Amino acid sequence: MTRDLRSVLVLAACTFLLYVATLAPTFSWGDSADLPLRVHGEPRAEAEATARDYALYRLTGKAFLLLPFGDVGYRINLMSATFSTLGVVAVFAMVRRRTGRRDAAVMAALALAVSHTWWWMSVVSEVYTFAASLMLVALWLWLEWIERGDTRWLVAASAISGLSASAHAAGLLFLLPVAWLLYDARRRLDRSALLLAAGAMLAGAGFVIAMAVEAFARGGMMGLRDAMDATNPGVGPWWRHVAKAVVLLLYQYPVFGTVIAGAGLIRMVRGRNPWDLLVVRSWTLLTAWAVLSRIPDVFNAYAISYALLAPMIGVGAAVGLQQLAARWSASRLAMAGIVAVVSTPIVLYAAVPAVADYLHVDVTGARPCPERNNNWYFLFPPKRGDYGPRRFAERALDAAGPGGVILADYTLWRPLKFLQLVEGRRPDLVVQIVDPFLGGDALPDFVATMLRSRPVYVAAREPAGYYDIQKLEARFEIAPVGPIFELRPRPY
Repeated sequence: MTRDLRSVLVLAACTFLLYVATLAPTFSWGDSADLPLRVHGEPRAEAEATARDYALYRLTGKAFLLLPFGDVGYRINLMSATFSTLGVVAVFAMVRRRTGRRDAAVMAALALAVSHTWWWMSVVSEVYTFAASLMLVALWLWLEWIERGDTRWLVAASAISGLSASAHAAGLLFLLPVAWLLYDARRRLDRSALLLAAGAMLAGAGFVIAMAVEAFARGGMMGLRDAMDATNPGVGPWWRHVAKAVVLLLYQYPVFGTVIAGAGLIRMVRGRNPWDLLVVRSWTLLTAWAVLSRIPDVFNAYAISYALLAPMIGVGAAVGLQQLAARWSASRLAMAGIVAVVSTPIVLYAAVPAVADYLHVDVTGARPCPERNNNWYFLFPPKRGDYGPRRFAERALDAAGPGGVILADYTLWRPLKFLQLVEGRRPDLVVQIVDPFLGGDALPDFVATMLRSRPVYVAAREPAGYYDIQKLEARFEIAPVGPIFELRPRPY
């Protein structure tokens, strides 16, 4: 067994065990309940309410449903851990190939493994690490093709690049620098190789192409836009995104990681290596997409671009280790670098929410949620023992009267629907997303109509704007019933 293979096996085992040890035990909020529910299956009308579909994710997740342990949410969480580990290993492979240094490759891979958003999305059900892992594998394959010139690597790289686009629509942007790379290499490629590459890429992108065609047929350009990006018109100006991107970046790769990534970026831009430019162009496009994106939880949008910083950390580390090796022991220097890029974020992720709680400050600005401490949930990646979403959903369904209607915003709606559709709890209830009724008097009118024959509840009172609470209070009494709130006609 070669040293590189041993390094890969040890790295994969350590990374996977870290994620399993900190894995969420069940479904979580919003998307992390939505995705397991989609994999398990739900009525199409319900799935279309979020205007998205992840066909490749759903198909891949079916294999994880065959696991004989854990609930459906836990099994799909394991899918995140598995693919995130694959992405970490791909970083090791590409940095090892690009720099020739095993220590720099380990440093880059571990920096990604313990970075905030990557770690967090590796222990819950999320599509971003799934898509980013495919992108990282594609980058490694493109490097192998550039170094070896073998058409088989070209076809494999093209196919996985297409799959990354199928995994998430942002992956379509990745295909642009890939096309640029192929255009620059056109003189060394014959027509048959280009046709094979194009065919493989189209085949890989088949899921997103089919989704786009169906969305356009259903809703024209508006339907296509909604299918490609869940938008929210109230997320603020672009400069706030830029500021948030910088803060989040410093939280992903604190101190050493960010500095080393910056050094790697400079070296890769100056070197004009074709693969280096592919990485830099991909990172630039995906960062710009994140800044301009109107996704409500914008930190999700940055997840893929942060993953592409890991190869830059590897290149920067290789440069630094080479320059400093003349002064210090190379092995001790490498070990110090690895310890620094791994320990610094772990200490930071434990300290920041602890200090915020001590000061009684919610630094996240996230919506309040029952059974959730925002500081720890958003800033501390491990989710071991987090049964909060399940506890809320179980108590909410148990509190509702027979045949009742529960109105919920997306974050709370998906856990409730998960229990109802996947585990068969309270099939007598109507669990309705509130969004279609917001604006004007649509929500109070809907409630008034429903109250003629059944009890009606809202899943939360905060944030008030999510439920038009002022309009509801003007026409109904709002009384707590367990964790939810019953709407009752006001006596006149």
